[in-house]
Amino acid sequence: MIYNDIEQLRQLNEEAYAILTQFGESNWADGRYNFDSGLYMNVESYSTQLRESRRFESHKKYIDVQYMISGEELITVAHVDSLDIDEDYNSDKDILFYKNCLNGVDYLLNAGSFIVLNPEEAHMPCICVNGSKTVKKAVIKIPVGK
Repeated sequence: MIYNDIEQLRQLNEEAYAILTQFGESNWADGRYNFDSGLYMNVESYSTQLRESRRFESHKKYIDVQYMISGEELITVAHVDSLDIDEDYNSDKDILFYKNCLNGVDYLLNAGSFIVLNPEEAHMPCICVNGSKTVKKAVIKIPVGK
C-alpha cells in the first residue's frame, strides 16, 4: 500500500502519477473518464457514512488509487485473509464484499491526499469524520499487471 507518497506512485504507474499531479489544473465533473492505456477514473460526490453502515471491499482486476478532491473521510484497510466473505465476487463489477468487522487500520483522506490499494488490501471507504459531510473523490483504476 502507498499512502501519500507521490514518488512511490510514480514508480508504480507513471500515468496515474501524471493524472494526480495535473489534477489541480482540471475541474473534473462527476463521472467516468477512460484513458487509452486501460486506466479509468471515477469521480464522485457523496455523503460520508457511519462505519457501521459500511463494508470492506476488494478488487481482483484493478488497483485503486483513491484521491480526495475535497472534504475528508476515513478509509479502513485490512488484508483480505483477515476477513470473512459476505458477498461472492462479482467479476462484472470487479468487487468482493466482506462482513463488517473491527479489523483494519484507519487512514485519513483529506483534500489532496491519496491512498493506493492493491487487490489483497480490502478497504472500507466513505467513513465519516465528525459527522456526515459531502466529499468529492477520484478513484483511478489501474489494471493489475500494468
